[in-house]
Amino acid sequence: MRGYWLSLQNAQAAKAGINPNTGTLHFPDTFKTPYHESFSAESKWATKGAPTWKEDKLVAPDGKVVFQDKPGK
Repeated sequence: MRGYWLSLQNAQAAKAGINPNTGTLHFPDTFKTPYHESFSAESKWATKGAPTWKEDKLVAPDGKVVFQDKPGK
């Protein structure tokens, strides 16, 4: 959150929005760390082989779903 907040002060970050899958507030993946459950290749700290989003699923390079954005599924 600190990186996101600082980037907002400099008008560099995308704004938070409502996640269409859950209806909750969502921040961009830019500043998520590998410790976050939905860490993806969109993070500034991602390296080659980080999971990527396929619709509402976060998929590892081997095809394994590592996170799903819809509750109850």
